[in-house]
Amino acid sequence: MLSLEKYAVFIPDNFLPVINMEYETGLSKSMLSIFKLIYGLNIIPIWKSDLKSLLTIPLHKLMSDSIDHDRIKYIIYVHTASWVSLIDDSIEIYLKKYFPFTQAHIWESSLYKCVGYFKAVELLQHILSPEDLGLIITGEVAFTPKLRVVPRSTIVGDAATASLFSLSGLRHHLMSVKTKLVQGYEKGIYLTDDQLKAFEKKYIGETVSVIAEVLDDACIRLDDITLILPHNVNMPTWQKIAETLRFPTEKIYLHNISKMGHTFCSDHLINLQSAIAERYLHVGDYYLMVGCGLGFFISAAVWRY
Repeated sequence: MLSLEKYAVFIPDNFLPVINMEYETGLSKSMLSIFKLIYGLNIIPIWKSDLKSLLTIPLHKLMSDSIDHDRIKYIIYVHTASWVSLIDDSIEIYLKKYFPFTQAHIWESSLYKCVGYFKAVELLQHILSPEDLGLIITGEVAFTPKLRVVPRSTIVGDAATASLFSLSGLRHHLMSVKTKLVQGYEKGIYLTDDQLKAFEKKYIGETVSVIAEVLDDACIRLDDITLILPHNVNMPTWQKIAETLRFPTEKIYLHNISKMGHTFCSDHLINLQSAIAERYLHVGDYYLMVGCGLGFFISAAVWRY
């Protein structure tokens, strides 16, 4: 069974108040006030250096001397933006040059946008052998207003994570994982306002459906879930999901929405670290990760701590 052996998270120390982000987002003060007062966003982490330095920090945290680097066979870097580096100066080239991943196959994926982490986990579940380790890296810098804002949804912050997986870990066992493509919305942030409204009408029902399917695959009930770890888009979305699920809102970890907004593919590991640090999760608990990626993909995964 695939298990999360170890993980590291990095969130920049530099935060901007949402209400003051006209330059970074291209939005008016009145629109930013909507993100703050209605969507529940307060401050956003901003990384002022380059992407590689951002990714390096959680990697250095993760790669202790106790890890046999030669066991790391697969490294997957997932991101949302189609291009995050120049072709001749890619993240793959950087990782091979500056880290001891001599035996690893390394590749990137942006196909599934902000649920790329779920698809990478699902892939490792199928390709890892008992002696192997797999590494998933997330993180990117929103270098344009188009990346900094998800229309009618959220404002995006900068962060990075690194997570190590095996088939023999003692904690964080993957019980089931599922990703569904909701067809007709492939243009993502370039959808018209009417198309976005149409998707919003579908979104809650589709999310609840995927949750039901992944729970069924894991042979557990929603009542067995101690905590839902969401993607940090906004408060109203998760309040509606909780209402539709008839699931207590206080059992959805929403604390980081106001503190950092959405951080591309990194939300779920950030929320996991926070939830454990704040004792919302204990060994043996079942928890559920749920997210959405532009395009539109909806993902869910059941884990047992």
